[in-house]
Amino acid sequence: MPDQNSRSNTGERMRRAREQRLKESPETKPALNLSRPYSLYGSGSPAKDGPAGRESPQPVREAEPPRTAHRRTQAAKRAPDELDVFPLGRTADAEEEALIRIVKRDERKLEKLKKAEDREQNRRRSAVEREKAKARREAEKAEKAELKDRERAERAEELENREAAKDEAELERAAVRESRETLRLEKKQQAAQAAEEKRAEKEAGRLERAAAKEAEREERAAQREAAKERAAKLREKKREERRAWLADETVKKRIRLLSWAGGLILLLGGAVLFLMLYANVKSITVVGCEKYPAEQVINLSGLYTGRNLFLYDLGEAKRAVSSDPYLDCIGIRRIFPDRLEIAVKERSEFMAIRSSSGRYTVADRDGFVLAVGRSDGLDGLLPVYGLDSVGFTTGTRVDADRSALRPYTLMEIVGALGERSGEIKYLDIANSASIKLVTVSGVTLMLGDAADAPEKTARAFAILDSMDKARLDGAVVYVLSGGRAEIAYPTEKPAETQDPDATQDPDETQDPDETQDPDETQDPDAAGDGGDADTGGDGE
Repeated sequence: MPDQNSRSNTGERMRRAREQRLKESPETKPALNLSRPYSLYGSGSPAKDGPAGRESPQPVREAEPPRTAHRRTQAAKRAPDELDVFPLGRTADAEEEALIRIVKRDERKLEKLKKAEDREQNRRRSAVEREKAKARREAEKAEKAELKDRERAERAEELENREAAKDEAELERAAVRESRETLRLEKKQQAAQAAEEKRAEKEAGRLERAAAKEAEREERAAQREAAKERAAKLREKKREERRAWLADETVKKRIRLLSWAGGLILLLGGAVLFLMLYANVKSITVVGCEKYPAEQVINLSGLYTGRNLFLYDLGEAKRAVSSDPYLDCIGIRRIFPDRLEIAVKERSEFMAIRSSSGRYTVADRDGFVLAVGRSDGLDGLLPVYGLDSVGFTTGTRVDADRSALRPYTLMEIVGALGERSGEIKYLDIANSASIKLVTVSGVTLMLGDAADAPEKTARAFAILDSMDKARLDGAVVYVLSGGRAEIAYPTEKPAETQDPDATQDPDETQDPDETQDPDETQDPDAAGDGGDADTGGDGE
């Protein structure tokens, strides 16, 4: 083996070099001190050295000469792997270790050479494999190209065969179409001939039926003429008999009619004379007034006393009273012999609808507009927001235009409030998909869209009655479709102690212009944030 031969040669070379140095340098041999007894164990004491009293197996070495020590120092400075020969003065163990290091160094060099050879062989093997792979790829590529050419030729041949088959099929279809067309023409001619024969038969039957009907009609006409002649003769006979009877009754009947007409004329004349002399109005009463005085209603109607009871235009008087939007004239009636009665119904202010100009339109519970452009005297009225774009006129109804959704929805909600309208702080209908009512207790009722607004309002009040009275302020009730509802209570905040130095000066009064705008309604999402929501458990 090359590794073993090189290792043995190196050891032999080192051994010869060592022997040569020992021959040339006898001063490197250790000198023995013969002035005292020498012991193999290094103590120098016969009593202490021996089998029973030895303490150390190491021999004692005498001091080395300065030259030998210098050579040893210089040899130790050199790296063991760079030594080609053993330094002088070394022991056998040190020389063996140096030899082992040299052998290991040679082994490492040989291992590096072997690895380099392996890498070169791997590189050559890889190059050969790459060439083989390239050749295989070229062969496969050529084979694929040949296969593609063969497939292309087969497809071209198949396409030609298909075109030929298509041409043959087209010719066959043309022949079939031609035969079918011929058969269809024949059938069409036969059908036309059969239809012509059927039409001729129908025409003959129709003519026969027409002739029979004409004969029957002539016979019936002759029978009707004969019946008419008999009826005319009978009527003439009856007329003659009636003329003979009336000849005796006519005079008596005329006398009776004249007597009845004279009596009726006398009666009507007496009645008219009585009414003209005695049926003058002496009093006018008003029924249904509570806030308005009766004199104001009478003056508004234009009626007065001293005139005949039947000479007044009551329709005009009713329209005059109804011209005041706060009065609804139910009717005016004549009470014989000398009294007129005006029945009215007073309209009360119920709600104030904010307009885009900041003023308010006042209407009653039925939606009748009482005043437009009011800015004061609105205490106790229900504020309504969200109808800024709707124009109102005094004397009309809020929901006069049935095509407008929000006014119609407003009247539905007002009708559903009933006696609980006093619990509502304001009503916001700006968004017809999110109608909102805020109660005096601080609860926001979200009704959603305008569908089933009266039912949702009633359900919202039912939920309001079942809520925790201690947590009403800031709570939000969402009335959902399908009978469901959700309640969002506000989150309780810890009480904040007021700074005594921050108390308001009693002399500093609040500016009235800094009061909250009623249009700034509370956002239901903001009211519900942070609150613990109770899902609609009312079961409605």
